[in-house]
Amino acid sequence: MNENNAIAVILAAGAGNRMKPLTDFEHKSLIDLGGECALGHILKCLAGAGIHRATIIVGYMADRIVSRFKDNFAGVKIDYVKNDLYSHHGCEYSLALAAEAIGTANTVLITEADLLMPVENYGALLSADSDNAILIRRYGIDPKRSVVALGDNNMVSSFAYDEEHVDVFKFIPDRSMVIGESLQIWKFSGAGAKLLSKNYISFREGLGEEPDMCCGLLSINRTVASYPLLPVEAPFPEWINLNTPDDIERGRSARWLKRS
Repeated sequence: MNENNAIAVILAAGAGNRMKPLTDFEHKSLIDLGGECALGHILKCLAGAGIHRATIIVGYMADRIVSRFKDNFAGVKIDYVKNDLYSHHGCEYSLALAAEAIGTANTVLITEADLLMPVENYGALLSADSDNAILIRRYGIDPKRSVVALGDNNMVSSFAYDEEHVDVFKFIPDRSMVIGESLQIWKFSGAGAKLLSKNYISFREGLGEEPDMCCGLLSINRTVASYPLLPVEAPFPEWINLNTPDDIERGRSARWLKRS
């Protein structure tokens, strides 16, 4: 990995409606987890894995995030992209706003501000012997919450997700294609990153005035159809996606979080 031209793009625009009333008063990525918050942990993990530049896409409570981390935190230089339409369009639009940053990087890591995992997982993904890779675990797929990595010959060529949080498997006609659960951190490099940038720009330019709450997999799926991803099994498969108050309690009890 070329550390001098590697960036992380972090989604932090959403309002965290599933965690109300906690998120009435604080952005969910800033909620205290026993001396640490999710976004602070992520930035420290990025620095520990060798990424020292990040673009954070902000929207809801943007001023609180910017005032907390400013333009540098834990050795990571931070740029911000403002999404004023975070309640009107979904994650796909947020990522499309960072298309130019993605297109100028040699290596880009895309993640979300509410994903918690040990720093070793970041290092495993970034050091993978492939320009394009995805962090996975091969068990524990929750049909209501999981993003599922699909493909063949041990390469991921698409992702499936149930935006209604009912059963992702109804979108997977051939279960032999299931490789594992995506831990929702993607690495794209070189031509893969360039194509991803172009796909986001195309999405942004084609977006109308009507709300579009696309979950953020559209351009990624279009890109991995041409540049399949190497699935990298997480060395520490425990991870937490902060979607419910129970997830906050899990974060507060995670011993590996205290190491950050």
